Amino acid sequence: MCMCYQAIVKKGGYGIIKLLHKIKIVRKKEKWLSKVDNIVDKYSNCYSEFKKQKRTLLPVILCNLGQRVANIFISIFVCLSATKCNILDLFILQSFVILGSNTIPIPGGAVAFEFLYLNIYSLLFVDEFIVISMMVTRVISYYLSLIICFIYTIVYHMIKKRKIENKNVIISGGM
Repeated sequence: MCMCYQAIVKKGGYGIIKLLHKIKIVRKKEKWLSKVDNIVDKYSNCYSEFKKQKRTLLPVILCNLGQRVANIFISIFVCLSATKCNILDLFILQSFVILGSNTIPIPGGAVAFEFLYLNIYSLLFVDEFIVISMMVTRVISYYLSLIICFIYTIVYHMIKKRKIENKNVIISGGM
């Protein structure tokens, strides 16, 4: 809403703040009104940048989608490697775990993930297996991600450094 309908969001935000000010919940009305303006303007500016770089948006969305699907399949493959279970059942269980842990507003979400994993997977598995599969899943999803990002960052900076060095050689060689 902030990206496409700024006026409506601002009007609604102003109305809520004025109402809260009237019932003495909000004291500094102007401060909160300016916060609404700032937030809506930030989203609007981001949307403007997205519109300028339309070619970048689709690959980013596809990459994010691929990462999320891969994250779901990690626990599915961990469970399939140790048991004979229906892949659709595992996909549904893991989807509930991921959806739940992403929507519970806890920093990091590790506790929410583990709580949901233990409770939801208990529908199909015994407790001992659930704990082991959860630990293996967390190790793979966390450390594999960390290692891939580390390798990508190192390779990126090495390539960037070579390009800069090559430009410097060409510039200094031409003088």
